[in-house]
Amino acid sequence: MRSHKSLLGVLVLSLAVILAGCGSGKFTMGQNPPPVTGTFTNASLNGSYAFLIRGTITGFFSIAGSFQANGAGVITAGTEDINSPGTGILMNNVAITGTYVVLADGRTTANITSPAGNFVIDFILLSNQHGLAMRFNNSATGSGTVDLQDAASFSAATIQGSFAFSLYGGDHNGNFEVTAGAFTTTDINNSDAIQVGVQDFNDNGTLSVNRTLTGAFANPASGRGTATLTTNVGALNFAYYVVDSNHLILIETDTAPELAGNAFRQMPTPISGALAVELSGSSGSVAFAAGAILKSDGASSILTTSTEDVNKGGTVTQNLAVSGVFSAFLKGRATINLPGSSGMASLVVYPTTAGFLVVSIDAGTVASGTAFTQQSLPPSNSSLNGSYGFSLGGTNSAGTVDAIAEFTADGKGNITGNLDENSAGVLGSGLALTGTNSIASTGRGTAVLNSSAGSMNLILYMVDASDFIYLEADTGQVATGRIQLQQ
Repeated sequence: MRSHKSLLGVLVLSLAVILAGCGSGKFTMGQNPPPVTGTFTNASLNGSYAFLIRGTITGFFSIAGSFQANGAGVITAGTEDINSPGTGILMNNVAITGTYVVLADGRTTANITSPAGNFVIDFILLSNQHGLAMRFNNSATGSGTVDLQDAASFSAATIQGSFAFSLYGGDHNGNFEVTAGAFTTTDINNSDAIQVGVQDFNDNGTLSVNRTLTGAFANPASGRGTATLTTNVGALNFAYYVVDSNHLILIETDTAPELAGNAFRQMPTPISGALAVELSGSSGSVAFAAGAILKSDGASSILTTSTEDVNKGGTVTQNLAVSGVFSAFLKGRATINLPGSSGMASLVVYPTTAGFLVVSIDAGTVASGTAFTQQSLPPSNSSLNGSYGFSLGGTNSAGTVDAIAEFTADGKGNITGNLDENSAGVLGSGLALTGTNSIASTGRGTAVLNSSAGSMNLILYMVDASDFIYLEADTGQVATGRIQLQQ
């Protein structure tokens, strides 16, 4: 049984103590990886990349920034912002340099050097534009993304219009907090002021829902800008990095709370057909993760054929029938209510170019995640076919755990690849990965992945043949993640 955290949600480190079950495998830094194949090289990482890592190191931490990779293994310049209340580090606009190595299968190690301290980002490239990342140090772990920046978007015009955002991290007392919202800006004197905005908070079970949001974004002339989001809960100050005109990365620059995440341009996507949903966070005093296939009538109902899977502190329940209602969108925001749910009873959703951003507004569950409209092609085992990047984040008995991998699926239910993992600071690199998978016609499937770190039993939710989200269904680990096709 596997002891293992979320691609899209970091779980509270202190919650790890409630998890029993098997311990994580023991690894050493610098293991020689097995032979890898692929077409990636150092030249695949070339240009300016924005990154975000969120995780735990004596409490929550966030690191966001951008670096310039020269295509030959050198990070020539860059900037980072660090917010780590547990270690007393809050540093903004810090210069960075470094080096990197890209393996043939796309697994990449970047060594970042700065006056604020050195750290390693380990990530799997899906293309030369996007990667799934984790921190790879004995002292801390966390997960996130790396994205090629579009320099043509480094202007105030980029942030005009409507965006939705999702953030999580620690509150003033170090407890888990999630928030999401939406805003529309208009350029006023070269500063984008929020004209219409709304924000929802779930701070360790204390709810502040549907709050009026104001604030402004300063011009990101160099790809980095500053922003303020203000509600009656208080004002939050951020640095933000532009990925492109549809995607911003935000990191809070206040001493508390410590929140970070992403903002994506909104689009009027209706709730229709079937939604694949993933959430992670906490439920009471235990770690929480859930996944679901929610089938809607396209009008206002979540149908009785919908199902959810939940992992609460290692207690796993599967294929629970759920149903309920959803509201119309107002100010870029809608609600989904599932009265019989074991963890998703009350949700707020925001439609964006990157799917629906989801946050729980249930006092018993502090969680956030994503949802995607499933594509119409009938799913089957052949849907998982090709070379994929894999990212995992969660909590086990040892603490917080993150992983990235590259694997090949043969379309017949067989998986082979290589896995890198950071389990509470115990590092494993290039671990041979094997497994099997099965996908039902509903788009819900299962997979078992095996390595020298142990086995992972996953419940898959298919978005399309190039994109899957998942929930880990093991008693020793609470985790979620994402699987995406390499280009």
